[in-house]
Amino acid sequence: MELKILGLSLALFLVGCPGGGTGKEDSTGEGGPSDCVEEDGDGWCTSEGDCDDNDASISPDAAEICDGLDNDCDGTIDEGVTTTFYRDVDTDGFGNAAESTPACEQPEGYVTNG
Repeated sequence: MELKILGLSLALFLVGCPGGGTGKEDSTGEGGPSDCVEEDGDGWCTSEGDCDDNDASISPDAAEICDGLDNDCDGTIDEGVTTTFYRDVDTDGFGNAAESTPACEQPEGYVTNG
């Protein structure tokens, strides 16, 4: 008898959860079965905004790192993590503010001092 009650309670719980108990909503945002097939184990699939479902380090929850990739799937690469370097033609340690480039690593002939 207790097993039947436990089973019924579990069934009612799953019916009341969006996505059938998966915690994920379908594409309409109303819950129910999701068409999400999650490939890389990061908890996101492409239909939910994962821009690379073959790499678990890339998802909408990921932190952006300076690597030439869009780690957080917001459509922008390396935003907020690059450094601006200034071209230093005369090698005096002071760059030209009119000639700058954002980069992850200091390019040859560039300095951080504009």
